Amino acid sequence: MVEDIIGASVRFASYQAGLQSRSYSLSDSEMTGFYYLVLQQSGRSVIRSDSEEYVLLDASMAILNLGAGAKLDLTSGTQVRLIGFEETLRSMIIGSEVESTKLKQLLQQPTVLTVEQPLLEATMLPLFGLLEKEIWQEKNRSPMVISSLIRVLLIQAQRVLGESSNVSSDSNDERLVQQFQQLIEVAFKQRLPLSYYCEKLNMTYDRLHDVCRRSQAKTPKEMIDSRTLMEATYRLRKLPDTIQSISNELGFSDSSQFSHFFKKTMQQSPKQYRQLYRESQRNLSKEQGIDFSDWP
Repeated sequence: MVEDIIGASVRFASYQAGLQSRSYSLSDSEMTGFYYLVLQQSGRSVIRSDSEEYVLLDASMAILNLGAGAKLDLTSGTQVRLIGFEETLRSMIIGSEVESTKLKQLLQQPTVLTVEQPLLEATMLPLFGLLEKEIWQEKNRSPMVISSLIRVLLIQAQRVLGESSNVSSDSNDERLVQQFQQLIEVAFKQRLPLSYYCEKLNMTYDRLHDVCRRSQAKTPKEMIDSRTLMEATYRLRKLPDTIQSISNELGFSDSSQFSHFFKKTMQQSPKQYRQLYRESQRNLSKEQGIDFSDWP
């Protein structure tokens, strides 16, 4: 659905996959170059645009500028809500208050955030609901209300970024960590060397190492490995992909290299991890008295 408001297009859409995975096109020519706020309550989704891939796991939010040919892939049971707005509405949303500079920076780079479930349910979902309601009002629709609600969502996203970096909101370290995290989100599946990230950030490895240790208590490599491990465990638990397929998707040269990486952190092989998880799920089903033979 696309609505034209004072010369600026605004889009609200909701996508959901049932028992099977679904794919949707976001490539309508009218909406190329839109800024998008994407909200996911649970599950897993992948947004592909301009050869880049953005993965949302569980409770997540993304701020993206999507080009032509963008696609959305949802695993079964996943629901995604999306608000898009055109460049011409951006200045009204950003405004000229204290937070404006940070909001402008937030929109300049692709951002994917993990959101605490209470914040998502108490604040972000209701804001999306108010936006949907306001956009659907043809007679009394207010551009000021719409831009204000989007602005509040962006401020909430900026606060989540600030909290995740664990540094002063005005520090240069915060900006560097955010940029590094965004690069990780885009490139972690390619298993690129740390020199790639340093070059993109225009800094030495020692500088990046110091910033990450100070703000995240992790080395740059540990931050990249943590993101890779998060994706690996999700796929092993939720998807039917073979271990070889998961290994390929995550950029490992072969499954033995992936197994070594996984076991080093998890103290068990990918195969063992998947088996133990499935066993725990079967036991849970038995405890809850679920008997599929009783189904009609």
